[in-house]
Amino acid sequence: MCRRICRVDSFRHWHWKYGDSGGRYLASFSDCGESLMQATRRVTAFASLCMLFGIESSGRAEASFRTFGIDITASAVSADGSVLAGTFKVGNAYHAFRWTQVDGFTDIGDLPGGLEDALPTCISADGSVIAGNSYSTASGGSEEGFRWTQATGMVGIGDLPGGDFRSVVNGISADGSIIVGASYSAASSVSGQNYEAFRWTEAGILALGTLTGAPSGASSASGISGDGSIVVGSSENANGEYQTVTWTSEAGIQPLDLSTWTGQNQGNGAKAISSDGRVIVGTIGANFGPATYRWTQDDAIRIPDLPGGNEGNDVADVSGDGSVIVGDANWLTASNNDFPTEVYYWREGVGTVSLRDYLIANGVTGLDDWVLFGANAVSTDGHTILGYGINPDGHGEGFVATVPEPGTTVLATMACLFTVVFVMHKHRYTCLRSRSQRFC
Repeated sequence: MCRRICRVDSFRHWHWKYGDSGGRYLASFSDCGESLMQATRRVTAFASLCMLFGIESSGRAEASFRTFGIDITASAVSADGSVLAGTFKVGNAYHAFRWTQVDGFTDIGDLPGGLEDALPTCISADGSVIAGNSYSTASGGSEEGFRWTQATGMVGIGDLPGGDFRSVVNGISADGSIIVGASYSAASSVSGQNYEAFRWTEAGILALGTLTGAPSGASSASGISGDGSIVVGSSENANGEYQTVTWTSEAGIQPLDLSTWTGQNQGNGAKAISSDGRVIVGTIGANFGPATYRWTQDDAIRIPDLPGGNEGNDVADVSGDGSVIVGDANWLTASNNDFPTEVYYWREGVGTVSLRDYLIANGVTGLDDWVLFGANAVSTDGHTILGYGINPDGHGEGFVATVPEPGTTVLATMACLFTVVFVMHKHRYTCLRSRSQRFC
């Protein structure tokens, strides 16, 4: 039995059409002191040059930023962004929810027994199937993956035989019939406490193996193509290093060679795969933290860091065609060490930009004192991004950002704005920290 807890009108919701993004952005810095006012004059002059050359917004779409309130975070989104799943606090427990524009929030609960906690991690393309992790009686106080539909409610998927009981869900096929993740198993370790990748269907749960083979090594499945034919993740290799792997029913588990493009083939793992199966994204070790890679059959690139921050970024998700990537970039500097990461948005033709600044450049206001530091997911169409941040009062909140596909003129406007945005980043964080030292 599901119960409604609130409706869409409980959201705090801001959205504006493309418009005077330059003016709105500059106004947000008006209380940060004389030195920033001087910087503002420089930005104003530069924005004026953009306007003189006819670079302005097309006005053809909307960008938006929604918050849910404290202790409510969306973690999974349907293909078109119309259905969300996540977690919210009920007393001292965390329940899973499903949200739509029409029905608002629906509490879908948690697995019976164990701690009263549940976290959705993925959702089918149409939003009718939700999968994630919860605590259950069967798991003996540990995590068990679940699958939820309106007809069945939340049902545990079990785990691989052998080893301690534990299973973690990381991905789901477009129709919701296939789930992938990792589980303790007898084959993954002599002690039974290393993870082994699995693929679940209604017929049962299938172990995908490891690169080293039983009885040693470990593996994990982190993503699956829309049709369910390709699974991606990581596995220990013979050297004890983790390496990106793919799995298909024909070839089984196979290492993905990244050395041609990255110069190294160890210390990496896939995080997600595009719905069409053509693009794999993941992380690879770097000198100053992880770096995000984007792999296709023909090429592989490292996603650039945010300008002005420290080296390193991590990836959370990729859009259905692989053209949009979201994640967290290192932003640890002397002036903002309370907020070590910032959500980045990467798009072909745009590059790596701060999501916050990208939204502002596309006309969204009300973000002056926000810090967006964690990305959760991006919709298949690439327009809806989920994450969490620190609000102006210093409390943590989940957010939903809508980012329309930019036109040519919008891209030109952003090129002008981003030239000066990063000059002002350090000052923005210094001002923010002086207003609030609370992290969440």
